[in-house]
Amino acid sequence: MTLYGRKFLEKKPWETPRYAIWVLVGVFCFVFSTSQMVLALSGSYLIAKHAAKNNDFNRAAKTYNHLIKMGEEDTKLTQEALIFLIVSGQVDEAVLIANQLNDTERRTSATGFVLLADAVARDELHAATQIADSYAHFFPDFFNTLVEGWLKISDGNLAIGVDKFLSLDGNIKNLGLQNAALAFAMEKKFDQASFYLDSLESRRVLVDDRQLLAEAQIYSENNQSIKAIDLLKNQHTSSDYFVMSSAIEILENGESLTFDSFPSIASVIANTFLLIGNASRISSDRYLPSIFHISLAEHIAREKYFYSVRLGEEFASLGSSELAQSKFNIVSEEDRNYLRAQLGLVDFLIQQKKHQAAIRKLKELLENGNDEYAVVDTLADVYRIEKQYDNAVFYYDKAVKLISRKGLKNKWATYFLRGIAHDQSGNWEAAKADLYKARELSAENPEVLNYLGYSLIERREKLIEALEMIENAVSQKPESGYIVDSLAWCLFRLGRYKEAVAPMERAIELEPTDPIVNDHLGDVLWMVGRKREAKFQWNKALIFGATLENSKKIRYKLENGISDL
Repeated sequence: MTLYGRKFLEKKPWETPRYAIWVLVGVFCFVFSTSQMVLALSGSYLIAKHAAKNNDFNRAAKTYNHLIKMGEEDTKLTQEALIFLIVSGQVDEAVLIANQLNDTERRTSATGFVLLADAVARDELHAATQIADSYAHFFPDFFNTLVEGWLKISDGNLAIGVDKFLSLDGNIKNLGLQNAALAFAMEKKFDQASFYLDSLESRRVLVDDRQLLAEAQIYSENNQSIKAIDLLKNQHTSSDYFVMSSAIEILENGESLTFDSFPSIASVIANTFLLIGNASRISSDRYLPSIFHISLAEHIAREKYFYSVRLGEEFASLGSSELAQSKFNIVSEEDRNYLRAQLGLVDFLIQQKKHQAAIRKLKELLENGNDEYAVVDTLADVYRIEKQYDNAVFYYDKAVKLISRKGLKNKWATYFLRGIAHDQSGNWEAAKADLYKARELSAENPEVLNYLGYSLIERREKLIEALEMIENAVSQKPESGYIVDSLAWCLFRLGRYKEAVAPMERAIELEPTDPIVNDHLGDVLWMVGRKREAKFQWNKALIFGATLENSKKIRYKLENGISDL
C-alpha cells in the first residue's frame, strides 16, 4: 500500500474530502427542501387569503385546512382555518381541529365557540359547562352570563339561572328580561313569563324573528292575544312576513298560538350564538364573524331551517352562489320558513340577473298554492324589470287585491311600482292615480315625490306643485344627481333658466356620465346663451348612450339649436 493510501486510511471519516462533499450536498438539499416548503406554505396562505377576499369560502376552508395538516401552528392562521371550515359547513373537520388545539393548549375564541357549540349540539351539557368555564375569558360577558344561566337551568336550577339573566344591567338589561321570560315559558309558567316581557323598558335590543314570535306566543298562551297582535304588528325589525302574518291571522281569528319557538335548552343557546352574529354585523358590518356564529347556531339547533334561511340571505348578499342556494334549498316545504327561503332564492336569482329562472320559481310557488302577497308582488317586480309591463300590471293588480283583503299597511311601493309600469306602457292616467296613492301612503318619500314631480314636469302639468314636491325630495337627498336634475328641469320648464344653471351643474357633478343629465344641461346652457358649451354637453349625451329617440332630438338640436320648447 502506498504512503498516500495508508494516510488516507488513517483519516477519520469526517476528515475525508468525499464526506465533506456529502455534507455539503445534504445541507443544500435540506435548505432547498425547507425553502420549497416555506414557499409552498406562503403560497397556500396567499391562495387562502385571496379566496377569502373573493368570498370563495369553500376554497378558503380547503386551503386553510391543508396548511393545518402540513403542520402550520400560527395561532391567527388556525383561528382563520376554524372560521372558514365552519362557514363552509365543514363542522366535523372544524371540531377535530378545535379538539387538537385544545389538547395542545393553543386556545382561541374560535376554538372555544366551536367546542361549546358542538357539546351543546350533542346534548353533552356537562361538557359544555366545562368548556364555557375554560374559555370564559375569550367570550363576551353577556354571552357568558346567558350561557351559564341556561346551563344552570339544564341542571334543574331555574331560580339560579333566572338570577343570572337578571344580573345583566345597563344597555343589555332587556336581554336578561327576555331570557328570563323564555325560561319561565319553557316551564309553561306563562303568567311569570309575561311579567318579564311587560318589564322590558323598551325595544332597544334588536329582536330577531324567532324571539319576536316567541314573545307573541307567550302572550297568547297567557290569554293576552291583543298584546300579541300589537307586538307583531308594531315590531318593524321582522323580515319574516309569512310567519308573522300567519301568526296574526290565527290570533285575529280568535285562536291561540302555541309556545314552540324554543323547545329545548339547545334551541335557546343556539339563539344566543345568533345574538352574537347579529351584534357583530350591526356594530361593524363584518360579515364573517356573523356567518361564523349563525353557522354554529344552525349546528346546535334541532330547528335548523330558521338559521339556514339567515345564512342563505347572508351568502346571497355576498354573491356566494353555491352556498346561498344550498341553504335556501335545504328548507323543507312543510317548514314555516319555506316561503322566506324560496323568496330568498328568487331575490338571489334576480341579483344574478337570472330573471326567467326567477319567474319560473315564482310561478311554481303560485301553482302550488302559495298565493301570498309577497310572491305575487315580487313576480310583478320581475316582469317590470324585464319591461313586460302588461304582465307586471296584471300581477300588481293581484297584489293590490291582497293588500285590501288582508288589511296590509304601508304597501306604498306596490302602488308606486304599478304606477311606473302603467307610465312605461303609456297609460298616464292610471299611472298618475297610482303615484298619488303612493304619495298618500308615504307622503315624504323622496323617490315617490321625485318620480311623480318629474312626470308632471315632462307633461307640463301642475308645475308649481311638481316644484314643491321635488324641492322636498332634494332637501332629503341632496346628493342624488337624478333628483337635483329634476329640480333644475322643473325650473327650466317654468322658464327660470338662470336659476336652473346652478342645480343643473350640480347634477352633472353627481351624475357626470348620465346621457339625460348631460342633455338637460345642454338645454339649460343654450337658453342662457352659452351655446358652445351646450353643444359640448349634447355631444357628451350622445357619447354616453342616449336612447335612439333622444339621439334624434339631440342631433336636431346640434344642427338647429333649440327652436321649440
